[in-house]
Amino acid sequence: SKTGEDVLSDLVQEAEALPPDGRPAAPGKPSTTLVVCPHVPGWEDFEEFHEFYAEELKNGDVFGPPFALKIVAFHPDTQAADSDIKPGDEVVVRGPEGLLVADVKAVEPQQDGGWDMLDVEVQGTLDEEAMEQVQQE
Repeated sequence: SKTGEDVLSDLVQEAEALPPDGRPAAPGKPSTTLVVCPHVPGWEDFEEFHEFYAEELKNGDVFGPPFALKIVAFHPDTQAADSDIKPGDEVVVRGPEGLLVADVKAVEPQQDGGWDMLDVEVQGTLDEEAMEQVQQE
């Protein structure tokens, strides 16, 4: 796919091949899918990619009602929890309401080389001025 519209079409096609309404997959049938989009111009830039995810894919919920699916987005520039984050640290995460400030309550290291799982408590949203400063960093 080379456009966001094409990606949406691909996602619909993939969703239609999965079990309906979140039911378990039949033996030998897929229960998840992966769509990789390295050729969409502009998506090298995380902000353009995230704008598509947030607006067009409704933060992953666009297929919720018709298919009972959640789209999870991955981008090479996504900041991962791989930088010695520990309980007590404050992190900024992107949510549907904008940038959220959260306190890290616990860190669960992943044994398989994946990302650590963070248990966080959201403290609030960043104001517009602080949001601009974080986006420039």
